[in-house]
Amino acid sequence: MSEGAVDFCHQNGIEVIGGACPMMFCQPMDIAHRCMAWMMRVSGRMPS
Repeated sequence: MSEGAVDFCHQNGIEVIGGACPMMFCQPMDIAHRCMAWMMRVSGRMPS
């Protein structure tokens, strides 16, 4: 996602999950997204 898109969202009250796929925050989560989310949490790279 471009920095301009993130700025636009913030200016218009739209919540942004930058740096991650939204599917890593939705349930039910498939195995690929579950593994990627786990790796990002363990490495400290998961956006909050």
